[in-house]
Amino acid sequence: MPTPSLRELQGLFWDSIAGPPHGLGLAPALLEVAEPSATLDPAARLRVYADAYFWRLRDVQRIFPASRRSSARSASRTSRGSI
Repeated sequence: MPTPSLRELQGLFWDSIAGPPHGLGLAPALLEVAEPSATLDPAARLRVYADAYFWRLRDVQRIFPASRRSSARSASRTSRGSI
């Protein structure tokens, strides 16, 4: 498999961290090119970012309740296909 371009890597990274929580949506193509660290395999390294993103969004909604209401309205419109 050829190495993805920077743009492709950025898209794979975004899709992976912004997908299902706890790294359940990690892109296989990203896992193929991610390097392990001394203590973590590629999937574990990417889960660190995915989890941090998930928890940060959760904190924002807790600290700023209006963002929670706005997110709920946006999700509702998206699920109805109006966006």
